[in-house]
Amino acid sequence: MLAICKKLLFNRSLPTNLFFWRDNTGNEVDVIVDQGLKLIPIEIKSGQTISADYFSGLRKWLSWAGTEAGKPYLVYGGDERQEREYGVVVPWQEVSGIAEAV
Repeated sequence: MLAICKKLLFNRSLPTNLFFWRDNTGNEVDVIVDQGLKLIPIEIKSGQTISADYFSGLRKWLSWAGTEAGKPYLVYGGDERQEREYGVVVPWQEVSGIAEAV
């Protein structure tokens, strides 16, 4: 996913402001988009059924990022877009919409 996002930005002559986050205990977020004033976390899961543990990396990162954190996104293998406590759940088919939003 990170490579796809970087390629999309590169092809549009936009700066590559994408990163990966992982701490020393294994918590991770697949993509962090640096917007300058905000850092947008994006977690990616292949499952079609949303599970509470899908948000564990996002929750941990949000607790550390504090006021620098932007709206988090969770991309998953299902079909329904949802607003959840720890982020916007987006079907994988709408991943290009995230790229446009951030």
